[in-house]
Amino acid sequence: MKDDFTMLIQNRTEFEKGNPATVFLSLPATKEELHEAMKALNITADNPQDFFLNGYSTAEGRRIEIPSDWIRDGDLDRINFLASRLEEMTPEQLEKLDAVMHSGFKPESLDKLIDHTYNTDFYSYIPGILSYKELGDYFLNDSGKVQMPEEWKAGIDKESFGFNAALHEDGKLTDYGYIARSGTDWKEVYAGQETPEKYRIMGYPEAERTAPVDIAAANPIRPIELTAQKPAEKMKEITDRLEQGIQDLFESDRFKEYLQVMSTFHDYSFNNTLLIAMQKPDATFVAGYTSWKQKYGRQVVSHAKSIKVIAPSPYKVKKEVDKIDPKTQKPVIGKDGKPVKEETEVTVPAFKVVSVFDVSQTEGKELPTIGVDELTGDVAQYADFFKATEQASPAPVGFEKIENGAKGYYSQTEKRIAINEGMSELQNLKTLIHEIAHAKLHDIDLNAPAEKQADRPDRRTREVQALYPCFYNVDFLYYLP
Repeated sequence: MKDDFTMLIQNRTEFEKGNPATVFLSLPATKEELHEAMKALNITADNPQDFFLNGYSTAEGRRIEIPSDWIRDGDLDRINFLASRLEEMTPEQLEKLDAVMHSGFKPESLDKLIDHTYNTDFYSYIPGILSYKELGDYFLNDSGKVQMPEEWKAGIDKESFGFNAALHEDGKLTDYGYIARSGTDWKEVYAGQETPEKYRIMGYPEAERTAPVDIAAANPIRPIELTAQKPAEKMKEITDRLEQGIQDLFESDRFKEYLQVMSTFHDYSFNNTLLIAMQKPDATFVAGYTSWKQKYGRQVVSHAKSIKVIAPSPYKVKKEVDKIDPKTQKPVIGKDGKPVKEETEVTVPAFKVVSVFDVSQTEGKELPTIGVDELTGDVAQYADFFKATEQASPAPVGFEKIENGAKGYYSQTEKRIAINEGMSELQNLKTLIHEIAHAKLHDIDLNAPAEKQADRPDRRTREVQALYPCFYNVDFLYYLP
């Protein structure tokens, strides 16, 4: 197999750590060859998010320039198919195609570029013509299209002649030569069609495991199985699941699961907290396959189902913009009367679906205690702070031994707040603030008619409101010692 077109594959996590280890994969390739390249970078079905196409190279004399974002965010099956098409082209055809990629005729997608490989006669190309004067000289003296006495040619302005000729046939000057439409009919061959089966190689090798362990019974998980292959389609699929998950959340008893997960993953976005709650409500600490192995010294156990979450995946693209004169702050105009273009690099915000695993799905080195079941620690000027908080309460506050494991409660019948004995100062304050929110937001007259009690929020909603009282216009305290 020739090395006309070679992909640069890297492990995204390692790349972000500053380890640019790269495997060069010659295309077109087979699925087996791709899997070997992935294994060399420790990329498997357990960490597909680490698969990173970070560029490509072409053989000397067979140059073709493709936008980097078409490569980094592209469909590897389509790129594999493109490589097979480029392999069949002659050096002259490739040179013409590269000129197209540097002209106003540049196709707007990878699919359209593949179709260009079937339409090599659609353009005419004159290499080495870099200016309208050179173009005018070529048409007058070398093309054989202009028949007139030589003395007449001497009186013609070659630059104007070349400019008008290009305008007439909609030709473009590039850094490599002059290109124009030839008049040949365009053939629609590939755009919009599926990649031929022969070139479909995308997939991930299974990780090698030892001593399979069945953790399904002890650690139930409801995995989200994504069927899409492209990153954008995966995002669409998982956001659709999120919409359904939000509806299910508020229409079922699973709201308690979400509150439990939210208390553990308080630094996570709403979307990811909900995704974790949907798939593994008893999760306590999640990380990617590689992070568990390298950062925490633990191994994801065999047959563990991954939890799908959303992670940022920004990428940089080169964009052509008008060149601005620093003095006038206006576009620079070229000899052709059009604004001069220059390339600039911009960062495009994007997201991707990644796989993570809960600590209960791993084994190995012991970790420090994870989670905050109960707050610990003292509070400066605790007595004053507690008194000020107590004075803000609409109900009396007292301590008692609560046997059911609750840290506190607000009694609707007795109109009082109880706090469990024996907790830390920090936990006492947190519990008191939470129960004051219940007392202010959710107090009702139990002797009132049923219709007057009907407007009271259900228990799940009351818990959310008590978690974030400031969102619900609760006039809380300000304490300045």
